[in-house]
Amino acid sequence: MIDTPLSLLSETSRCSRCGACLAVCPIYGLTLDESLSARGKVALAEAEQQGLLAVTPRFKETFSACLLCGACEAACASGVGGVDTVLEQRARVSARGLLSLVSLGFKAGRPFMDVAAKAGSLAQELMNLGAEPGSGLLVRLTNLTKSGPRKFPELARTPFLRQNKGKRGKSKPTGSMRVAFFVGCGLNYLFPKAVHSVIRLLDSAGVEVVVPEGQHCCGMLIHTAGDPEAAKWLAWRNVDALLREDAAKVVTGCATCSSFFNRRYPELLGTNELPEVIDVASFLAGLGTLPEVADKPGIPLIYHDPCHLKISQGVESEPRDLLARFGYSTVEIPGESFCCGFGGTLNITDYPLSAGILEERMAGIAQVAKDAIGIATGCPGCLIQLGEGVWKTGLNLPVRHTVEWLADAVFEVTNKSV
Repeated sequence: MIDTPLSLLSETSRCSRCGACLAVCPIYGLTLDESLSARGKVALAEAEQQGLLAVTPRFKETFSACLLCGACEAACASGVGGVDTVLEQRARVSARGLLSLVSLGFKAGRPFMDVAAKAGSLAQELMNLGAEPGSGLLVRLTNLTKSGPRKFPELARTPFLRQNKGKRGKSKPTGSMRVAFFVGCGLNYLFPKAVHSVIRLLDSAGVEVVVPEGQHCCGMLIHTAGDPEAAKWLAWRNVDALLREDAAKVVTGCATCSSFFNRRYPELLGTNELPEVIDVASFLAGLGTLPEVADKPGIPLIYHDPCHLKISQGVESEPRDLLARFGYSTVEIPGESFCCGFGGTLNITDYPLSAGILEERMAGIAQVAKDAIGIATGCPGCLIQLGEGVWKTGLNLPVRHTVEWLADAVFEVTNKSV
């Protein structure tokens, strides 16, 4: 039996087996397999701790099958950390071989990731020969994916951090607010237009924006894959890069990055003396200096709540309020707030499960699609997943970051899908 940390013992001992988590778990709702729910995973973890279960491939797969959306934690009256339990188990039982190589890639930093992204971009072009520009990558390696063709956003030819290397934000009058922007991997490599939109909006509001050099991946992906030590290595370097800037706030356009910074960095680094990272929607909502939009026609726009924004950080009204300020009327997706199914690494490790959850989300979106011009959300993972969802369902709806829709309203940019 693998040594069990006290933190994991504490989580499992608090579970009263009430089953409140079953009602909110997207994976349980889809599969009705209790071993895949938070209650089931806590019971399995406890049995393994007591030597009643061996760590088998099936055991590992069970703990891999989690969205890390946090819905179970929000519903739990006993305060059981369902996400904590999953992460602890993944760290204990993950195979070290391939994971160690992946961790080395993350530790190599942006130069290595830039090369990998460039290779991926070239591969996309080769596999997409003859496809309409801007249509995204249709993965044609069907025999390898065993899931049929899939759509993936086009990798940026030049990642944002490379575009911005050596540049500084526009200087502002003395006394103006200065913020540091943390880009994150998704916006850097897949959605750089969203970063340009953020900078334009903040600049128009009289805020000086700096993009710190030396920033890495936030560490979420490698942490959820089972290597908290590699995530800790990345966290220290990100904190160092951010603290070098004399900025009043740290802002990001990635819901997952801000959630990971604020929840996991204190426990990884053993200190609360860290910069708070604020989601861009929350930050913009608090600014009184944003430009006014003269004509506010109430353009209908579907808004999808990222789990790492609504559940993890309680950011729900701010994006909607911003959209309303800039001339949009929010079209709500029918039913309870629901995960899109991307789930960090789940989209890669268990695509059929991820796709099943997406199908349920898209069914709700399809009911209101005729009433909207597009979909807005604040998480790169959701942008990827919902982009594939509209492609699969044939809905003619552009899926874009919230800030891009806001920038359209302010700067009168022609609506165009990312």
